[in-house]
Amino acid sequence: MMNRRRTAAVAGVAALGAFALTGCGLSKPSALVTMVSGTQSAHTEARCRNIPAGDEAKLTECLNPTTAGLKKPTALKVSEGSEVGIGVDTSISDHNWRFVINSDTAGPQIADRTYYQAFRVPYGSFDEANTLSVSVIEYSKDQPKNVWTFDLEKK
Repeated sequence: MMNRRRTAAVAGVAALGAFALTGCGLSKPSALVTMVSGTQSAHTEARCRNIPAGDEAKLTECLNPTTAGLKKPTALKVSEGSEVGIGVDTSISDHNWRFVINSDTAGPQIADRTYYQAFRVPYGSFDEANTLSVSVIEYSKDQPKNVWTFDLEKK
């Protein structure tokens, strides 16, 4: 009898949660990007979504980790020389995507892959604050669409 009550309560809470989400205009959750180095990992939602086609100023703003008013980059502690991998949701891998280091060093465009062993953290690559900014850009019809940003922090 007690199990039925718990099951009914869980089902009720799930239905109420789904109803609440539809009421506030959220159609689906944002796709996640995960960055992995050794045994450490971090994931984040998009920092910028639906960038207008051809809006280079908006893309530059999204890639700058210190831009006010945007989601703060997600931190991941890494050691110099360690390998970093990037995992993306299938909704991102269905399009082309690429990673960008410090807003200007673009990696290869990647299609149809949900995981990519991206790069090895070069010695001496951290800035004065001991961080290295890495962004993932999703493309739609060769135009930047969404941006996710991480700050790799020196261990």
